[in-house]
Amino acid sequence: TSTFTRKQPSSSSPAAANCPKQQHNGFRGDYSLGETIRSPSHMIIEATTDLASRTVSLLSTHDFAFVKRSDGSYSFAILAYRSMDMDPIRGGAEDEEGMEECMNFVVSEGGSTKMVRERRWVECVRLVSMDGSCCAPATGVCS
Repeated sequence: TSTFTRKQPSSSSPAAANCPKQQHNGFRGDYSLGETIRSPSHMIIEATTDLASRTVSLLSTHDFAFVKRSDGSYSFAILAYRSMDMDPIRGGAEDEEGMEECMNFVVSEGGSTKMVRERRWVECVRLVSMDGSCCAPATGVCS
């Protein structure tokens, strides 16, 4: 009989010190909130805008992503909450058609936030790649 166990970083390793016990999607212990992306390989750029829209729409509260800042750079951020806001393009009517879903991210250690409207998710939100991260998901090992 074989058992399935998960490899975990030893508690004395630097990687273990940087990784919380309960992680949310996209957490990378090698980034702090608001830090500018160091390599394009740290974010996922989907092949099509349709795929990008679908994957970004799956983000949940407390998931991490890279968010485009006003200077064009991408910063490591956490999704704080989703909201509905009046859509100025559709006339700002307060009915359902005049509302647009928004993602609200914390983009700095100091608590600064950025709201990203649904029509800009594809352009402004990138999922985090775990490649090369100290906190990549654990792999299964049979013993």
